[in-house]
Amino acid sequence: MKKYDVLVIDDESDICETLQILLEAERYQTLTACSADEAEVLIEKYEFSLILCDISMPGRTGLQLISHLRQKGLSSAVVMLTAHSEKEKIIEAMRLGAVDYVTKPFHPEELLKRVLGWTELGRRLQELVSSSSESSATSLEQRLRMIELFRLKNNNTAKSSS
Repeated sequence: MKKYDVLVIDDESDICETLQILLEAERYQTLTACSADEAEVLIEKYEFSLILCDISMPGRTGLQLISHLRQKGLSSAVVMLTAHSEKEKIIEAMRLGAVDYVTKPFHPEELLKRVLGWTELGRRLQELVSSSSESSATSLEQRLRMIELFRLKNNNTAKSSS
């Protein structure tokens, strides 16, 4: 299975295009999808370290997509994109295993600083999953605990560098 660094999922094609250009300029291999259905096809075909996913999209929302993919064993780091401070949706995204969220409009430099940590987290989660020989339910629980630990570590690192 071919591996990519980042999958960007947003129903606004200009957001997808902007993020793809920004990320590829920093040498991240990136694909984009404009819907949850299109994203699911790519996720079944390729492996991604990081998924940047819009929370609110027509049809299936980003939350519905991530919930479905986590149930199927998705091990990528997921960061939700939101145009509003949708606190309830953000809390739900974190409960589903998102490692962080970004409010649009975002500052490109700030986003790029954080992408490195997120992609590394995704790689570590994938290593954890591939080395785990336990049942899928236990593996999912372990992954979610690891996400929480990395989220705490990244938050502490970000605060200390500010």
